[in-house]
Amino acid sequence: MASKCEYNDCKKLVEYFCECRENATFCAKHVNNHLRRPGKHFCESMLIEYQSEEERDSALKCINESMKLLKKFRSEIALLGLKIAQNVEKAMNKAVLEIALKIKHFAGMKNMILASGRIAKDDHSLLQNTSINPVANFNISHVVEKIDDFFESIIKSTAKIGEIENDFFESITKSTEMIGEIENDDKMLFWIYETSVYELDFDTLKKSKVSVSYNLSYNHSCRINEDEYFVISEGSSSCYKYNISTNSLIQEQNLTGSLSWGGVEHCNGFIYVFGGRNKVFQKYDLKKKQWFPIANTPFSNTDTKASCIEGKLCITSSSYNVLYMYDHKADQYSNIYTFQSSDINLMGRNYVIGCGKLYKHSGGDIKNWVYYNTSCPFCFCLQNSHLFFRGKYIYFLNCRAVLFRVDTENFAITNVSYS
Repeated sequence: MASKCEYNDCKKLVEYFCECRENATFCAKHVNNHLRRPGKHFCESMLIEYQSEEERDSALKCINESMKLLKKFRSEIALLGLKIAQNVEKAMNKAVLEIALKIKHFAGMKNMILASGRIAKDDHSLLQNTSINPVANFNISHVVEKIDDFFESIIKSTAKIGEIENDFFESITKSTEMIGEIENDDKMLFWIYETSVYELDFDTLKKSKVSVSYNLSYNHSCRINEDEYFVISEGSSSCYKYNISTNSLIQEQNLTGSLSWGGVEHCNGFIYVFGGRNKVFQKYDLKKKQWFPIANTPFSNTDTKASCIEGKLCITSSSYNVLYMYDHKADQYSNIYTFQSSDINLMGRNYVIGCGKLYKHSGGDIKNWVYYNTSCPFCFCLQNSHLFFRGKYIYFLNCRAVLFRVDTENFAITNVSYS
């Protein structure tokens, strides 16, 4: 992106470019002046607007991570330059000292000859033997050539920094591509039962318990950001925001009606509630703290599942084999994919899991899904409806507090012990 508007002395943000010629970039004010000039103009905006705070925060995290890596690289390069300078100075000082000692030695020989006409035998041999005489056949141009070779080797070494820099920026690109996935990892698995929050550390697989002032049964929840989750207690209208870092449970505005076996998901700044046995269809504005009605799903609403995939809300039910996408602007649903069978029981991020089957969104078009066979060693009643992600694994806890893990590389589902 150009750093400045093409118009002289304009310091405003560049927002548009024109395809009429190369490097034709303008601020919002001067683009109209450009369009009035003769020529074939086709202007496009150089900016995009993030539709949600989550997208904006994710971009800021990528930028911060890249800046941190660049600053580290800058420090390493500066340190390398300092070490080169120190080593060059050290080598030169040593050479100068050695030469000074030799000059002093020769001056001593000269004074001795002038004073007494004599010289030490070793010094006489040194002067006669050109193979060991340090100044015999001495050629200053040869010394200069050696020094030139030395500095040329330094230049070649520093030139390699460019290659290192390219490798470094490639690693940044790969790192920033992974940042989204890393940032989307859950810090730990949690569930709330009665007046206790249970947290399970993924690294140690150890459980801890914290008391809270609210009494909840099984939880329908979805992730808002890195630290916060929206929680609705099963069979009730009570809604909470749980902060996993501070172990705090804060009550939000109650749902209109009670939710039982419904789908809950966060997408584009809103919390969405779909169906369930009580057929509740609403969205919650996290900023205004207010619920709004939305359209009913096209299918029966028992045991509804929902997931936000690349900014698009996808909904299905365990009784149906159809995946729908909800358009929050048009407030309507469209059929986007047909599963091989029904019994779809778990849904999170870009995965849909059923008994003996797993579907993964393959990226790009929301209609692109890939089917995999898998095992079915669990029941689908969950302590917490949210699927937790850590690295290549998906974790979930059934109603008997048995922990299961899905390997997203080989799609094996296994029972995992914890204490």
